[in-house]
Amino acid sequence: WWILIVLTVLIIILISISNQKASPSVTAVSGYWNIHSKHSPGEYSKWFDNTLALNCPYVFFYEDEKVKEFVSEKRKDIPTTFLKKPMHNFSVNATYKDEWTHGQHVPNPNLGKIWIEKVKLVQEAAKRNVYGTEWFMWVDAGNALYRDRKPPASPWPNSEINLPTD
Repeated sequence: WWILIVLTVLIIILISISNQKASPSVTAVSGYWNIHSKHSPGEYSKWFDNTLALNCPYVFFYEDEKVKEFVSEKRKDIPTTFLKKPMHNFSVNATYKDEWTHGQHVPNPNLGKIWIEKVKLVQEAAKRNVYGTEWFMWVDAGNALYRDRKPPASPWPNSEINLPTD
Protein backbone atom coordinates (compact mmCIF):
# COMPACT_ATOMS: atom_id res chain seq x y z
CA TRP A 1 0.00 0.00 0.00
CA TRP A 2 2.90 2.41 0.62
CA ILE A 3 3.93 2.00 -3.05
CA LEU A 4 0.44 3.13 -4.04
CA ILE A 5 0.77 6.20 -1.80
CA VAL A 6 4.19 7.08 -3.23
CA LEU A 7 2.94 6.64 -6.81
CA THR A 8 -0.13 8.76 -6.07
CA VAL A 9 2.01 11.55 -4.62
CA LEU A 10 4.37 11.41 -7.64
CA ILE A 11 1.42 11.60 -10.03
CA ILE A 12 0.01 14.60 -8.15
CA ILE A 13 3.41 16.34 -8.29
CA LEU A 14 3.77 15.65 -12.03
CA ILE A 15 0.26 16.91 -12.76
CA SER A 16 0.94 20.00 -10.68
CA ILE A 17 4.19 20.68 -12.53
CA SER A 18 2.62 20.14 -15.95
CA ASN A 19 -0.26 22.50 -15.12
CA GLN A 20 2.01 25.33 -14.06
CA LYS A 21 2.21 28.09 -16.61
CA ALA A 22 5.72 28.38 -17.98
CA SER A 23 7.35 31.72 -17.44
CA PRO A 24 7.79 33.74 -20.62
CA SER A 25 11.11 33.28 -22.36
CA VAL A 26 11.38 36.71 -24.03
CA THR A 27 11.03 40.28 -22.84
CA ALA A 28 10.39 42.84 -25.55
CA VAL A 29 12.11 46.18 -25.01
CA SER A 30 10.98 49.36 -26.72
CA GLY A 31 10.71 53.09 -26.21
CA TYR A 32 9.55 56.35 -27.68
CA TRP A 33 10.83 59.91 -27.46
CA ASN A 34 8.96 62.65 -29.28
CA ILE A 35 11.66 64.07 -31.57
CA HIS A 36 11.95 65.12 -35.21
CA SER A 37 12.42 61.83 -37.03
CA LYS A 38 12.31 60.17 -40.41
CA HIS A 39 8.62 59.42 -39.78
CA SER A 40 5.71 61.41 -38.36
CA PRO A 41 4.23 60.89 -34.87
CA GLY A 42 1.07 59.66 -36.64
CA GLU A 43 3.01 56.90 -38.40
CA TYR A 44 4.57 55.79 -35.11
CA SER A 45 1.14 55.79 -33.47
CA LYS A 46 -0.29 53.60 -36.24
CA TRP A 47 2.64 51.18 -36.04
CA PHE A 48 2.44 51.00 -32.25
CA ASP A 49 -1.17 49.84 -32.61
CA ASN A 50 0.34 46.62 -33.91
CA THR A 51 3.71 46.21 -32.25
CA LEU A 52 2.37 46.97 -28.77
CA ALA A 53 -0.12 44.12 -29.22
CA LEU A 54 2.76 41.61 -29.20
CA ASN A 55 1.71 39.18 -26.47
CA CYS A 56 4.85 38.98 -24.38
CA PRO A 57 6.20 41.01 -21.45
CA TYR A 58 7.44 44.48 -22.36
CA VAL A 59 9.82 46.96 -20.81
CA PHE A 60 9.01 50.36 -22.28
CA PHE A 61 11.26 53.40 -21.94
CA TYR A 62 9.76 56.86 -22.23
CA GLU A 63 10.25 60.50 -21.29
CA ASP A 64 6.78 62.07 -21.62
CA GLU A 65 3.91 60.91 -19.39
CA LYS A 66 1.54 61.14 -22.39
CA VAL A 67 3.60 58.45 -24.11
CA LYS A 68 3.26 56.23 -21.04
CA GLU A 69 -0.52 56.73 -21.02
CA PHE A 70 -0.76 55.97 -24.76
CA VAL A 71 1.27 52.77 -24.39
CA SER A 72 -0.71 51.69 -21.29
CA GLU A 73 -3.93 51.95 -23.28
CA LYS A 74 -2.50 49.86 -26.11
CA ARG A 75 -0.95 47.17 -23.91
CA LYS A 76 -4.10 46.80 -21.77
CA ASP A 77 -3.42 43.90 -19.40
CA ILE A 78 -0.35 42.43 -21.12
CA PRO A 79 2.56 42.65 -18.63
CA THR A 80 4.36 45.96 -19.16
CA THR A 81 6.97 47.75 -17.08
CA PHE A 82 7.57 51.44 -17.70
CA LEU A 83 10.96 53.03 -17.10
CA LYS A 84 11.27 56.78 -17.40
CA LYS A 85 14.44 57.60 -19.30
CA PRO A 86 14.88 61.23 -20.38
CA MET A 87 17.21 61.62 -23.33
CA HIS A 88 19.56 63.79 -21.28
CA ASN A 89 20.27 60.63 -19.21
CA PHE A 90 21.38 58.56 -22.21
CA SER A 91 24.89 57.16 -21.83
CA VAL A 92 25.61 57.92 -25.51
CA ASN A 93 25.48 61.66 -24.75
CA ALA A 94 29.08 61.50 -23.52
CA THR A 95 30.43 60.29 -26.85
CA TYR A 96 27.95 61.21 -29.59
CA LYS A 97 29.18 63.63 -32.22
CA ASP A 98 26.67 65.84 -34.04
CA GLU A 99 28.59 65.41 -37.30
CA TRP A 100 27.38 61.79 -37.36
CA THR A 101 24.08 63.09 -38.71
CA HIS A 102 23.15 62.68 -42.35
CA GLY A 103 20.33 64.54 -44.06
CA GLN A 104 18.65 61.40 -45.36
CA HIS A 105 19.68 58.58 -43.03
CA VAL A 106 20.16 60.23 -39.63
CA PRO A 107 18.36 63.58 -39.96
CA ASN A 108 19.24 64.84 -36.47
CA PRO A 109 21.52 64.01 -33.54
CA ASN A 110 18.66 62.95 -31.23
CA LEU A 111 17.57 60.22 -33.63
CA GLY A 112 21.14 58.97 -33.87
CA LYS A 113 21.42 58.93 -30.09
CA ILE A 114 18.22 56.87 -29.75
CA TRP A 115 19.47 54.34 -32.28
CA ILE A 116 22.78 53.92 -30.49
CA GLU A 117 21.21 53.92 -27.02
CA LYS A 118 18.96 50.95 -27.86
CA VAL A 119 21.76 48.53 -26.95
CA LYS A 120 22.11 50.12 -23.50
CA LEU A 121 18.32 50.11 -23.01
CA VAL A 122 18.15 46.38 -23.73
CA GLN A 123 21.07 45.86 -21.32
CA GLU A 124 19.25 47.84 -18.64
CA ALA A 125 16.07 45.79 -19.12
CA ALA A 126 18.11 42.57 -18.96
CA LYS A 127 19.88 43.67 -15.80
CA ARG A 128 16.54 44.37 -14.10
CA ASN A 129 14.94 41.24 -15.59
CA VAL A 130 11.57 42.03 -14.02
CA TYR A 131 9.88 39.05 -15.72
CA GLY A 132 12.60 36.46 -15.15
CA THR A 133 13.09 35.84 -18.86
CA GLU A 134 16.09 34.38 -20.58
CA TRP A 135 16.02 36.53 -23.72
CA PHE A 136 15.58 40.22 -24.50
CA MET A 137 14.85 41.88 -27.83
CA TRP A 138 14.39 45.42 -29.07
CA VAL A 139 11.06 46.00 -30.83
CA ASP A 140 10.86 49.05 -33.09
CA ALA A 141 7.48 50.72 -33.43
CA GLY A 142 7.69 50.16 -37.16
CA ASN A 143 8.83 46.54 -36.93
CA ALA A 144 8.54 45.37 -40.54
CA LEU A 145 6.73 42.12 -39.72
CA TYR A 146 3.91 43.89 -37.87
CA ARG A 147 4.02 47.30 -39.49
CA ASP A 148 0.78 46.75 -41.38
CA ARG A 149 -0.82 43.86 -39.50
CA LYS A 150 -1.43 42.77 -35.92
CA PRO A 151 0.66 40.01 -34.38
CA PRO A 152 -1.11 36.81 -33.32
CA ALA A 153 -3.02 37.09 -30.05
CA SER A 154 -1.37 33.96 -28.67
CA PRO A 155 1.62 34.33 -26.34
CA TRP A 156 4.84 35.05 -28.19
CA PRO A 157 7.08 33.34 -28.99
CA ASN A 158 4.99 30.30 -29.85
CA SER A 159 7.13 27.19 -29.49
CA GLU A 160 4.61 25.14 -31.48
CA ILE A 161 5.42 27.03 -34.67
CA ASN A 162 8.25 25.48 -36.64
CA LEU A 163 10.41 28.30 -37.89
CA PRO A 164 12.97 27.77 -40.65
CA THR A 165 16.46 27.09 -39.35
CA ASP A 166 18.51 28.02 -42.40
